[in-house]
Amino acid sequence: MGIVATSDGRGYWIACSTGGVFNFGDAPPHGSAKAGTPGLPIVAMAATPDGGGYWLADANGTVFAFGDAPRLHPVAAASPVAGLAVTPMGTGAFLAEQNGTVLGLGTAASDGSLSDVSATSPVVSIAEVVVPPPTISPMTSPRPTARSKPSGARQTTVPPSALRSSRPLSP
Repeated sequence: MGIVATSDGRGYWIACSTGGVFNFGDAPPHGSAKAGTPGLPIVAMAATPDGGGYWLADANGTVFAFGDAPRLHPVAAASPVAGLAVTPMGTGAFLAEQNGTVLGLGTAASDGSLSDVSATSPVVSIAEVVVPPPTISPMTSPRPTARSKPSGARQTTVPPSALRSSRPLSP
């Protein structure tokens, strides 16, 4: 049914449509949906941003939480669910239905769907957007000017090669 990598990329979980979840590499076991659970088959899986848990979604719109994944209230899907995508903070999720409707759960607010568009084929998945943390580079940081120097402050000139070095700078 699906495979999801751990946050460090050194392991993964494989989920089956029957609700079984198998862990490989450094992926810790967090549990499985029990066989015979109403709403099966499981159709989608997504991991928490920290890799400490995951969600399984069934075709009816119920989302099962495992590990540190927060519980998300079920929704009544009008069409079978095709995919699950988690918000960057892991506090909400989007369910994509085969008819193109996107449902928001938790803190996820749907920004639109394909349900108003005449699709010739059913939707089969939804992709997560991974937002990398911002980085600050010394080469792109604003440099102080002579006008911004406080009175009495000593001006130090740092050679550009030192900005790219990991060695500590001395005054």
